[in-house]
Amino acid sequence: MLHRYAALALSLSFTVAAGAAAGQAVRVQSYVFKSRAQHRIGGWRNSATDSVRLFWGGFSGLRGVPGAPNEFYTVTDRGPNVDAPGSGKFFPMPNFAPTIIRFRVQADSIVPLSYTSLKTPAGVPTSGRPLPLGYGSTGETACSTPSCSGAGYAPDVFGIDSEGIELDGSGGFWLCEEYGTSVWHVAADGHLLARYSPWGNDPMHAPQDLAVDSVFRRRIPNKGFEGICRTPNGKIYAFLQAALGNPTVGAGQASRVHRILEIDPATNTTRTFFYFHKAATSGLANDKIYLGDAAAINNNELLVLEHGGKSANTATNVRNRKLVIKIDLRGATPLPHNAVLAAEALDSAGLAQRGYVGVQKTLVLDLLQNGYDTSLGKAEGLAIVNDSTLAVSNDNDFAVDAAAAYDRLVSTGLLTKVYVFTLPRARHLALGARATASALAWNLYPNPVPGGQPLHLPQPTAYEVLDGLGRRVRIGQGTEVPTTGLPPGLYLLRDGAGRPAGRFAVE
Repeated sequence: MLHRYAALALSLSFTVAAGAAAGQAVRVQSYVFKSRAQHRIGGWRNSATDSVRLFWGGFSGLRGVPGAPNEFYTVTDRGPNVDAPGSGKFFPMPNFAPTIIRFRVQADSIVPLSYTSLKTPAGVPTSGRPLPLGYGSTGETACSTPSCSGAGYAPDVFGIDSEGIELDGSGGFWLCEEYGTSVWHVAADGHLLARYSPWGNDPMHAPQDLAVDSVFRRRIPNKGFEGICRTPNGKIYAFLQAALGNPTVGAGQASRVHRILEIDPATNTTRTFFYFHKAATSGLANDKIYLGDAAAINNNELLVLEHGGKSANTATNVRNRKLVIKIDLRGATPLPHNAVLAAEALDSAGLAQRGYVGVQKTLVLDLLQNGYDTSLGKAEGLAIVNDSTLAVSNDNDFAVDAAAAYDRLVSTGLLTKVYVFTLPRARHLALGARATASALAWNLYPNPVPGGQPLHLPQPTAYEVLDGLGRRVRIGQGTEVPTTGLPPGLYLLRDGAGRPAGRFAVE
């Protein structure tokens, strides 16, 4: 029997007191994505009489559109996929390109406005298939059938399981993803400008790869970077969904430590902080408690989603957690690089004895006490609309799953919802002024550029080019950078004021 998306959902527009005093209640409204014919992206035929239609879904991050309070950006994850036997994942659409979607919430609905597929540096749509060995693979395979029988699909050097999205201040985006535990900077058209990766120094790395702490190679499969945000001063923070398998997978599964990678794009320097999730409960083990999206309040304070489980809680078995937490970076201690310290194997006391302090945490909102649907398992999108308004969304995994016997694909009917919460005056956020631009912001094309061909700039400007050793190898002015005479490699482009404007590769 073909399972279909549920077609109806009621819009919630009410006040939840939750024991709060008068004037201190949270107001909430919800919106649902209704899968219609125009939202269909493909299908899968289990047999001549059993087929499954595939629709847009898998919305994994959330960010507000500046100046449009009812509009948001989201990014899909790697595309429709389900667990297969072993370490496999079945991909009914192996060439699906993860996509940035701009949408509006109106009445009770989520209305898509535009779609931008993610692309390689050359502008070719990428895919959600796993990475090959040497580029960040941790053993995932892309299967062509639910049972993982038969030939699978080839890995993709630029395969991406995108999970979080942020604006770069200049029309482009920052993304975080789970495969390579990497952070992508993409142009407005979705093509890759730079990829920050723990594999960035490996011999096989792509020209756009920039190295970060190699400890992030130890992510547990499917539990890489999940949330990302950009502070007003331009720094990027990427949050691990779960603890690293450090020093072992077992230690990671028992750990409450989530690492936070800080990137300063102006200098490409990094630091790593850490976050302890709230202690496990009788019905929710540590390895089932995750961090979802993040959003920056100001340069020091960030919001993060902590979530796990679904269904109703009982007095003795707490199986559901959906919390918005404010963290403060001030006073937190960066961890040493390169797994010198196995933080995942230590509790807060053990880390404190060694001089390491995690970020400070304050509960901002319990979503389950304020109208959030208890049946929605993944709270993965978080956006700050203004100082009194937050938006939260769930990931419905494209509403597909594998049958218990791994013999066919089935529809789950799980909806995508966006909740907009209005905080009372006493709980407003102290927002910092937004930065107008970040480093690496220019749209350089093509990238990589064939040697001898011009690199196109977005506007006439003065520029200088530095090689990988920081030596100035070219200066000029105009809309093109000639590459004749430049050896193959990675280069840094600066504007006339000496500010980093982008990186490009010469082939």
